[in-house]
Amino acid sequence: GIACDAAGALAAAHASGLVHRDVKPSNLIVQPDGRAKLIDFGLVARAGIRQSRDATIGTVRYSPPEQTGLLSRAIDGRSDLYALGVVLYEMLAGRPPFDAADVGELVRLHAAVPAPDVLASAPGASPALAAVVARLLAKDPDDRFQTADGLVRDLTRIAAADPGAADFEIGGNDDPTAALHDGPLVGREEELSALGARWRRAQQSHGGAVVVTGAAGSGKRRLVRELVADATRHGALDLSGRALQSDGTPLAPLREAIDRYLDGVAALQGDARERALRELRTAAQATGDWIAMLSPQLATLTDCRPVEPTNVTGEQLASAIARFLLDLATQHGSAMLRLADASVLDEASIHVLAEIGAELRDTPLLVVLTARDDAPAEALAPVEAALGDLLDTQIALGPLTEAGTHELVSGLLGGVEVDTALAAQLHTRSGGNPFATQEYVRAITHAGLVRPSWGTLLVDRTGLDQLALPDDVMGLVIARVDELAPAARALLAAAAVAGSSFSPTIAAEAAGLDQLESADACAEILAERLVERRDDGSLAFVHERVREAVLAEIAGDDRRAL
Repeated sequence: GIACDAAGALAAAHASGLVHRDVKPSNLIVQPDGRAKLIDFGLVARAGIRQSRDATIGTVRYSPPEQTGLLSRAIDGRSDLYALGVVLYEMLAGRPPFDAADVGELVRLHAAVPAPDVLASAPGASPALAAVVARLLAKDPDDRFQTADGLVRDLTRIAAADPGAADFEIGGNDDPTAALHDGPLVGREEELSALGARWRRAQQSHGGAVVVTGAAGSGKRRLVRELVADATRHGALDLSGRALQSDGTPLAPLREAIDRYLDGVAALQGDARERALRELRTAAQATGDWIAMLSPQLATLTDCRPVEPTNVTGEQLASAIARFLLDLATQHGSAMLRLADASVLDEASIHVLAEIGAELRDTPLLVVLTARDDAPAEALAPVEAALGDLLDTQIALGPLTEAGTHELVSGLLGGVEVDTALAAQLHTRSGGNPFATQEYVRAITHAGLVRPSWGTLLVDRTGLDQLALPDDVMGLVIARVDELAPAARALLAAAAVAGSSFSPTIAAEAAGLDQLESADACAEILAERLVERRDDGSLAFVHERVREAVLAEIAGDDRRAL
């Protein structure tokens, strides 16, 4: 309970871009009713700063390696989660995981020595809680919980479920993208209701397809994610992939969707793993050998053996993929296939959709497509033709109302009351575009012009009037890029040329960065939330508009060289 309360407080701070930097037992006050409060924000800082080795901040006994300067990574919310992990370890074991009289030795222990298993000192603790502690105490921030919200969800599940369950999956609800750039979903109640109604029909084996259109930054992905979050909480299977205009690889979005699903199955343990494998093997009985050619992970998990590519025609492969997806949805009970940027789907993927459409009507599968509304009208025509009348729900996202912008700004700033005049000004500047609104809020908060005080938001009006906010969202993004260190700017430029998603190793090599420079640059662009980490280790721009802004600043000769 104390850990949940502390993590909830950190979630609120992190949502505003703040890092506490001094989470320790004496900064947790337990009230008479048992609830805990996190106090003393005297060392609070903006996420993304770097710590030098000669200027350690915080209490060393609870400090993560990056906060003592021994790990060259930016300090962000995950740093607080490490410190909370030390506190949780001490609550369970009666002593912290590392202790030494010499400060230098204590710093070394946190940076280089694996944390001991808390069960060795607290054998009565639940294995699930011990797994949470182990993940919190990972040396690399990328290996910890990525959000305080994800930690709260796992702790809540442990409290509500059998704590000794062998198949309890730690981190299954930890969503690294649930950060400021997504924001709360506001002003989309009708659209979400329409999506939910179509999903409920699909669950009753009345499958079909939905397309969500809107301007860049209008919240298409955010809207769909809200539906998916509710569906997966009730046991639905989520399969997601994204079409990329820069990637002409046939079937790439469907391969991504299948690979993500298989990676999830591989990560399960105990009874949950056995159930998933039974579903997978049954679904793969007819077409597994074909799918294994597309996704080798299937051969690892089942007895399927890849068909030789020379023996495969496009028609056969499309039919096999469609059959597999339909059978998987049937075996699981309900499933959602999400394909982002459907206006640039490759011909082979569209062929698979046509094959799926032949049996979709009697299957518990909903195909959810998103597309920008500035794409040529004919771009979606092949997809519409492939699905026919099964594409029976179309949702167009327009700008937010002024009230919607006001609610979004309040949510982005931690739920505190926001001045009506400020919200109206931001609505005018953003044109009601959610992405643009979030960028404006980010610029204002980074300039230190707003701060919460006892449930209300105090705004530095003088500073706000003097702040030269660009009228264009692209200008805001470019301003953030211009503030990056040279190595981070170089890495981002190479990444933008590479595509919407990229290998940080390859981008660093193209940018001429060594390993240490690359690690620093990756940490900085992640902390600034210009990019996000994918499950396969690659990085991806949080929005195509960010990539477009970076590309626009690269001269033609430099772009060709990269």
